[in-house]
Amino acid sequence: MRAYRLNRSLYSSYDGEGARRAGGRWNLKGTRVIYRSENRWLCVLEVLAHLTDILPDRYVPGQADIPGELRLPSSWKTLLVAEQTLTRQIGDDWVARQSSAILFVPSVVLGEKNILLHPEHPDFRQI
Repeated sequence: MRAYRLNRSLYSSYDGEGARRAGGRWNLKGTRVIYRSENRWLCVLEVLAHLTDILPDRYVPGQADIPGELRLPSSWKTLLVAEQTLTRQIGDDWVARQSSAILFVPSVVLGEKNILLHPEHPDFRQI
């Protein structure tokens, strides 16, 4: 499986520092995660959804190869949660449990899958 991100070229797309500093829909400030999408067009739409101007030229595409054995079980059900406080708690709890290196979460923009990567999980080095 391949996961994509469109991020500013000045920053690493593999350390989760931006999410740690700012927080996000699926994590509180202080929790390090890496946001990805299941395809290129969704990562572009995720960025566009948060911009008020046109897409700046400081973004570059990135990708990660995720081994099949690291994926969540097929029985996992996607939570559609509009309340960011709750979704941030879900993401922070996932990081704290260390249960997996990746977590599929729904995109608010389209409902497609976004992917959280846990850079401090032991399996992350396989990505």
